[in-house]
Parts: sequence; C-alpha cells; structure tokens
Amino acid sequence: MKQEKGQTQNQNILFYDGDCSFCNFWVQFFSDRDRHKQIYFAPLQGITAKNILPQNLTTQPETLVFYYHGEFLTKSSAILRALKEIHYSPDLLFVAKLIPLSVLNSIYDFIARHRHQFFKKSSFCPIPTEELKKQLLG
Repeated sequence: MKQEKGQTQNQNILFYDGDCSFCNFWVQFFSDRDRHKQIYFAPLQGITAKNILPQNLTTQPETLVFYYHGEFLTKSSAILRALKEIHYSPDLLFVAKLIPLSVLNSIYDFIARHRHQFFKKSSFCPIPTEELKKQLLG
C-alpha cells in the first residue's frame, strides 16, 4: 500500500530495522502496550519509509525513527516520545528526562551497534497478531 504524506501527516509511525530480530521484539513490545493503537510501525526498508523519510534516515538501519505529528525524532528522543505516547511508566520517563540526551544517545548507540548479538537473526518470521497487523505499514 502506497502511503502519501497527506495520509500519514496525523499518524504516528515508528520506523525500525525490519531485518533485526531485536527491533521486531520492540515493535511487539510497543504494540502490546499501545492500548489505543496510536502508533503504526513500518520497516526502514519499506515503501512507507521511502515515501515519508528523508533518504539519509532510510539508510541508517541502526537508527530508530519516530514520525510524530510530521516531525522526525531519532534514537533516544524517538523511544522516549513513543513511550510517552503509549503512557508507559511515567516514573521511567521522569528519570530518563534527568539524564542528558547525549548520554542517552550514547547508550542507544551502544545497544544499536550490538543489537544483532542480543537477538540472533531468526530462521523464521513470527506471525504478527491480528492487532499488530492493523498497525503495520509496508
């Protein structure tokens, strides 16, 4: 399905590395906790990413991008905003705001560099739940 900017302007889309098992785990994490289904998910390698994201963001699979009300948030800023959007652990978000963004992004970069070691690439593709299927974009 082709996504045009006008169609997605009001959608919150979390772009992730579709080839990463660790990233797919986090997509499921967010989907499970997003009670109001406010966030959509799209792989950085997909057509939605090509239609919406600047090219420099589609070529960085280690960088999570949250398209939030027409703005592109990356790395820790993306995660924190997405967590806030699903109302996940206000205490965690409060503590995270006390930590400088440069420190959070350093931690993010370390995890991103080693993400394939945390979850080995699976030989099978897990079947998304019906709820998650409604949130997935190409």
